[in-house]
Amino acid sequence: MTIEENNLLTEANRVNYRLRSTFFYRKLKEYKTLSFNAKINALLPIKHLYSWEGWVNWGIGEDAFTYMSQHPNLQLIQVFCHPRLIREHSTLLAYYRNIAALSQKAVTGKNFSR
Repeated sequence: MTIEENNLLTEANRVNYRLRSTFFYRKLKEYKTLSFNAKINALLPIKHLYSWEGWVNWGIGEDAFTYMSQHPNLQLIQVFCHPRLIREHSTLLAYYRNIAALSQKAVTGKNFSR
């Protein structure tokens, strides 16, 4: 590879990185991702209003549920998507998608009204 080709490739990578970072930043703003933590923290005082009896039917693994139930620093609503919570605070679906690393496409058409 010549020096000129190397310089062109380097510049193309810079432009590509800028485009990706701009896209990522726009999505953070669009989904209001930076406000999710405050929204979840605001719900912690009323976490007791959400019953977790049906967790087996919500796709939560037993090991994960047991571990989180006993975790001293995390609450269930910080990690697991409660169906009633989503009905009442639908904007938090993006928060739980991010935690589970699911794309919008992966959850399109899913029924969260159980």
